Amino acid sequence: MTENILVSLLVYRKYKSIMAIICDELKMIYLLAPGTGSSALSKFLIDTFGGKAVPESEVDVFSQDGQFLLRGKHCTYKELLKNNMLNKEQSQYLVVTGVRNPFEYLYAEWYRSRHRTSRNLGNKSSWIYNVKNSERKINDIIDTLTMDFSEWIEKRYKDLYGEKKRAFLHSEYIHQSQAYIRKEEMNQDLEKIIAENCGKQMTIKVPKVNVSRDRDASYWRHYSAEAREIIEYIYQPYLRKFSYYF
Repeated sequence: MTENILVSLLVYRKYKSIMAIICDELKMIYLLAPGTGSSALSKFLIDTFGGKAVPESEVDVFSQDGQFLLRGKHCTYKELLKNNMLNKEQSQYLVVTGVRNPFEYLYAEWYRSRHRTSRNLGNKSSWIYNVKNSERKINDIIDTLTMDFSEWIEKRYKDLYGEKKRAFLHSEYIHQSQAYIRKEEMNQDLEKIIAENCGKQMTIKVPKVNVSRDRDASYWRHYSAEAREIIEYIYQPYLRKFSYYF
């Protein structure tokens, strides 16, 4: 009976990782913003501080009628609250997320999609077909295969740049968080957050995972003048807030 009720309430679609990490010891909720070292840091928080993945099942969650409820990995704080995933005490924890230089992030995103994620296109059961906005995701993957990096940037941001709009990278995470961990300064930023939030002085060293060793680290070589101008314009608020530059 219970099993039937659960099945009637939720339809689970498989994804490839966890959503958010709740650290009761640190009184902190860590939101996994894509491409910011979140896989490495989430594993570290679980292994070192007993962090808990929310939810425990590695799935995207949809209602019976197909309405999206929760992301399988990169959920937002509002999604946690809306779906009653936090108790009263946890809802008062410090909310933290990751940030990264958008120039580097976008090149890494294009490269990963072109050389890794694209391998899933022929597998209809893959996570890329079972996430929110999957059709847009798939079209974007195809673009990375058929365009060089700067061409991809120009197409992806054509409308935003044409309308002269500004934006934050991963705005749904940034605007719901109170503290930030730069991918480039992950250890130092986490040490500072722990010291300020918990009064603990610690030396942190987060092991790296999912490192693309064959990707050119000199991301700036792949930007055309126009692609650089587009990103500098659109993400100006983000660049200024976190002191990033080309």
